[in-house]
Amino acid sequence: MPLRLYYDGKQASDTLTASMGSLKARMLDAMRQTATAMARDIHERAKADIAAAGAFGSAWQNAVTVNITEGGANIKLAVTISAIENVPNTLGAFNIFEYGGVIVGKPMLWIPIPGGEAEQGQRAADLGINLIRVTSKTTGNTVLLDPESDRAVYFGESSVTIPQKFHLREIIADVGAHFQDYYTQAYSSGKPG
Repeated sequence: MPLRLYYDGKQASDTLTASMGSLKARMLDAMRQTATAMARDIHERAKADIAAAGAFGSAWQNAVTVNITEGGANIKLAVTISAIENVPNTLGAFNIFEYGGVIVGKPMLWIPIPGGEAEQGQRAADLGINLIRVTSKTTGNTVLLDPESDRAVYFGESSVTIPQKFHLREIIADVGAHFQDYYTQAYSSGKPG
């Protein structure tokens, strides 16, 4: 003889199924709100971090995006770096500022002299003038001179050490470490996203 449980005039399994469906929808909505809040915070903190690192304008700040996707019973946040105009190998540039490191010339890195004819990031070959390479016998410093103005346009270095300037990994890890706080707030609010 089967045992059937009734609650409030309805078979309990129907009530339980309906109640679980409502709970599942609320949890899914809380997860979506959590993902949205985490994505927003990662993006805002990354932009502020890049701005605080020095001469990195809005193109650098806006190159960081956080995308939310759903599929296969998962909600995924993906932090991506978009290409920046006039920054060859943008991802490589982000990596050097994220991790720090040494850039080695082949054989020299030619760095524009501040206030000179060349702009930051402008290659000597693209300047449109013939330059002369001069190495000082006393200091060993190497420069590229404009023979017409007799002014140094670039100075040469065999390598440059770049310190860590961006902290995207730390930001992502910190936001991720507070997942439970984000979820608890979203679930407690009970508001649809």
